[in-house]
Amino acid sequence: MRVAVVGAGIMGASCARWLAEAGHETTLFDAHQPGHVLGSSHGGQKIVRQAYPDPFHTALLLEAHPLWRELEEASGLELYHEVGLAYIAATSSGQTREMAAILEHLGVPYQEVAALPSSMSLSADETAILTPEAGWVSTVQALAGTLMLARRAGASFVHQKVESVHELDDFDLRVFAAGAWAGRLLGLRLVPTLQTSAYIRGRYEGPVWIEGFGPELYGFPNEPGSDAFKIGFHATGPEANLESTARPVQNDQLATLVELAKQRFMIQEPEVVSAFACIYTRTRDEHFRIGFLEPGTIVVSACSGHGYKFAPWIGRMVSRMATGEAQPPPEFAITEADRISS
Repeated sequence: MRVAVVGAGIMGASCARWLAEAGHETTLFDAHQPGHVLGSSHGGQKIVRQAYPDPFHTALLLEAHPLWRELEEASGLELYHEVGLAYIAATSSGQTREMAAILEHLGVPYQEVAALPSSMSLSADETAILTPEAGWVSTVQALAGTLMLARRAGASFVHQKVESVHELDDFDLRVFAAGAWAGRLLGLRLVPTLQTSAYIRGRYEGPVWIEGFGPELYGFPNEPGSDAFKIGFHATGPEANLESTARPVQNDQLATLVELAKQRFMIQEPEVVSAFACIYTRTRDEHFRIGFLEPGTIVVSACSGHGYKFAPWIGRMVSRMATGEAQPPPEFAITEADRISS
């Protein structure tokens, strides 16, 4: 089978890898060179984990999370750093108790704590769920390793902007993993938003962490050799202009990140070493959209700010979809409500 994959970020690269390894003649298309900073797959570090505050995604991650270790072993690159995850919530909200019940039911190891084994502080009304089987992956190494395996299996890369599904009519199967650009290209209701992250001067050695309230801030320990640590803003930002290559930092989001550095890490005058914005691609209900748009055309819009950690699993799923061996969960189905023409 001749397959075209559109989008050379981590999602498209994962699809190309698994399709090529399954024996399909696979070509990967992108308007930009792999590793560009205009989409969602950049930013140095991405959180990977098993624990979620809902049973649906937690169950999926029990399958998805081990594939990062598999990618590391198959590629021979150091890309996964298992430092654990701290999910923080107000004790009075009951969120951590609910998450603990989910993890208990699904057999995910965890601890519920009132203090963290790191330089990060919790308030008197905060509790954290600590899970050891979590951490972060290097976006550079993860993409390099995935593309290396795809090419090793026979996939090729074409530096070309695809502007219509029909440009690829010569292929037996077309897979669109183009992130924010998939909405306009395929006529789907996807909203790209700008999300700011910043590197703050200082040293943080501890688990990756997520706040389950407010703007849902999150962060990482220092990368090896770095004197700054990364924190990010998850809550919905302003709509992004895909016609422009500019990805402006949102000053209100940056101010929130600076204030967090003061409160969580007791840094009196936080120094922002660098700040940047990336794109989230949001669906109407924050669920992914994965499925056949029409015969011979698969949409992969694993987005809404939490798709990255599923990338190897989604690549494997798409490969199995190509031969009818598997279907994605019905929660990810593309419906008429997702189509702009509806």
